[in-house]
Amino acid sequence: MELLGTLLSVAVADDGPRPPVLRERVEGGVAPDGLLAVAELATAWGCMPPRDGGEIVWATLRQLAPLVVRRYHGRSVRSCGCVAS
Repeated sequence: MELLGTLLSVAVADDGPRPPVLRERVEGGVAPDGLLAVAELATAWGCMPPRDGGEIVWATLRQLAPLVVRRYHGRSVRSCGCVAS
């Protein structure tokens, strides 16, 4: 994670062998999968392959509220009010 001005950038890596696929929301279906939620919330997002395989999905969100440190499962986690612009 990186906060630069009012933009929060987040990147998540995994070792999946296939690139992520953005699926369309199905009317009356289950909640959207993670990538659809990212696409709907982010001001920009994408994916890229790391050098050692797998993929990295990144997203940028606009910060609307101050950054706050909270406890989550015993860990300090930074959170903010972020939405797409």
